[in-house]
Amino acid sequence: LIDDARDTNAPGLMGALARAEADGDRLSADECLAMVFTLFVAGHETTVHLINNMILGLIDRPDLTTVPQEDMFLLVEEFMRHASPVMTTKMMFVARDVDWHGVPLKKGDRVAALLIGANRDPARFDDPDRLIPDRRPNAHLGFGHGPHVCLGMQLARAEAQIAVTELFNRFPMATLAEPRENIRYLKRVGIRGPDRLRIRLRP
Repeated sequence: LIDDARDTNAPGLMGALARAEADGDRLSADECLAMVFTLFVAGHETTVHLINNMILGLIDRPDLTTVPQEDMFLLVEEFMRHASPVMTTKMMFVARDVDWHGVPLKKGDRVAALLIGANRDPARFDDPDRLIPDRRPNAHLGFGHGPHVCLGMQLARAEAQIAVTELFNRFPMATLAEPRENIRYLKRVGIRGPDRLRIRLRP
């Protein structure tokens, strides 16, 4: 597919990656494959969990399923803060001995930032455990920050807004198809979302 996209001037993401050029240098087929894999996995799984977390929350709050489209952006941001699908960064290694806010860390120690903790920090957010649909400001870390910000955050935002809006526009009476206590969450460290979400769609 990568070779075909490069040779046939095909439209779309694959073609754009295959033909991307900087100072006469192009991505190899292996580099294109790695980029496509990264975009597919990173851009799929986490967005699925964001959407599922929103659906779960909105079934409990049907008053929020009819917010105007222009306010849906704020709702997505609040769910990203309140029910972060990515709860922690990858493990990092301490580069040198350091005292971090009274905690001694040795070179080689492993550390991870708990994004869900930062997103529920009462020093940063008023009433942090409550879902506030129009929360402003909402400087959450659900998409990371600085040089580590999520590459696909704008796509994830758009997908979540569209998916949730269309679902509840078509099926405003959607309910869970099984008791809430039967819903099981993923057991992977750092990821928050149901391992499956079955809903009953009622027009």
